Amino acid sequence: MIIRAICLLLLLGSLPVLAQEDTDAQQAVETKAEPEAKVDRNRERDEALANQIPPDQVKWLASGDSEFLVRFKSEETGQPLGSLMMVSTPMQTILDPGLMTEAVDYFPTVSWHVMAVHPVDISFADQAVVAEAEPPTATEPGDESSDDSEPTNDTTNATVPEQVSDKEWYEKQHKENEKLLIDRLAISERELLRNERGYVLVVSSYSASLVLTGIKEQKIKPRAVILLDINHPVKLIQQQLVSNLKDIPIPVLDIYHSGSMQLANLRKPLSKNRLYTQRFIPGVSADFKGSEMLLMRTIRGWLKKNLN
Repeated sequence: MIIRAICLLLLLGSLPVLAQEDTDAQQAVETKAEPEAKVDRNRERDEALANQIPPDQVKWLASGDSEFLVRFKSEETGQPLGSLMMVSTPMQTILDPGLMTEAVDYFPTVSWHVMAVHPVDISFADQAVVAEAEPPTATEPGDESSDDSEPTNDTTNATVPEQVSDKEWYEKQHKENEKLLIDRLAISERELLRNERGYVLVVSSYSASLVLTGIKEQKIKPRAVILLDINHPVKLIQQQLVSNLKDIPIPVLDIYHSGSMQLANLRKPLSKNRLYTQRFIPGVSADFKGSEMLLMRTIRGWLKKNLN
């Protein structure tokens, strides 16, 4: 009897400990199940860039629930001629060496405010690459599976992303890219127009191919647009650039280099339009590496002739 009483006391004493262990285990499972906070890579990149820009040139513009970085430098002569919105290619940031950084230093000395903007989340991937990056997902077993059915490989009932024609894929992708870029530029435009009557859009390479529809539909309203090596990685979209340029109702300066002569020749007939001007600048890349000063002086001369 004494031994039985001792065992009972030991058992009762261990119950609170066991209950606490169960509670701790349950809390650990619940904690593990909580989704990790989503990391905003774009915000992280912008914050890193902001630390390298003079504080008086850093501007954060609101976009929905988040913000994005632009670089703004005021003109330095006391006689402002207007504002330039410089838009980099999707592969560059506003601090990449070359035209973007040099333009921010140069144009304020000749009476132009400058705002530098970089695109975000622009994709030119083809559907085969996307399909490889997103492997098929296995379907859940349904009522049609019997208990005595043979085991199958995990991919037997996989859901494969539906393939569409290249034309459908790229046109849909182009519209999505256009919206992403135009939305960002519209926010940047509102900031510029707070103190200025208008601005000139200077946009490079693939980004240039994404702004034409937005200008035509007046989703953004620059006084003029300067296209630097306008291009697109997809031939289907390249073929549409000429027709899109025909409908731009504002002055256009189309600057190309030796690496893009073939595409530039397709646009040459547009020179019959008094609002369209085409210029060649030596170089082989979208940022006209090595010819930045010649490029900026060409832009300045065109602005004097067409806007002042």
